[in-house]
Amino acid sequence: NQGTVQGGAVGHAAIVGATQWGKADTVDAYVQGEILLTSTRRGNVPTLFALDRASPGRMTPLSADSTAAQADPSSSPDGSRVAYVTDRDGNAEIYVMNADGSGPRRLTNTPATEGSPSWTPDGTKIVYASNAAGATTGTFHIWIMNPDGSGQRQLTQGTSSDFQPTVSPDGKTVASAHEDKTVRFRSADTGQVRRTLRGPHDVVPPIVCTPAGKTLCTASCDKTATPSNVSY
Repeated sequence: NQGTVQGGAVGHAAIVGATQWGKADTVDAYVQGEILLTSTRRGNVPTLFALDRASPGRMTPLSADSTAAQADPSSSPDGSRVAYVTDRDGNAEIYVMNADGSGPRRLTNTPATEGSPSWTPDGTKIVYASNAAGATTGTFHIWIMNPDGSGQRQLTQGTSSDFQPTVSPDGKTVASAHEDKTVRFRSADTGQVRRTLRGPHDVVPPIVCTPAGKTLCTASCDKTATPSNVSY
């Protein structure tokens, strides 16, 4: 028989289904808040919380760890995992945990600084910013890796920094904020620049692609949210 499972709160449950003739299977179900954010409400250390727009005053901690800083949360497309940045091991590294905060796993392991993880729409890759290739100069580049941390590959090159990567809905283009206050659009495969966008005001992170893939929203130096119609 078919049925409906409804989540009552943020968390995880293993749902077991069985047939009359003895076949059974288990599915892991995660209930995740609509919005993930960083807050210091548990003390002076910023940690991750989840909330729903209908009840913004009720925030649920995502992790039991309240001693290490956590930032830059990014939900996987299927809602089962969260990529984020933490210094729990002494350096800002990218981790992935289950949507209920369990099973944190370290993905990067460098003496450099990593940040701004963002999933590809199919959930098979994570793009992020790192100065691992130029730690002595402070130059940040855009990197891409598998969700288990393997296959780390540098997408951008040169002596200029790029930050806050985001992936287009079709997964073919990576947009990032460049240090010259423009947005650079690159091939997700080769890193080659396809287009540079400069608005009436200098662009600053973050950058968000709308689900339809026709509009890019950024913040600007005039303290407004700036939507731009773009074609990838």
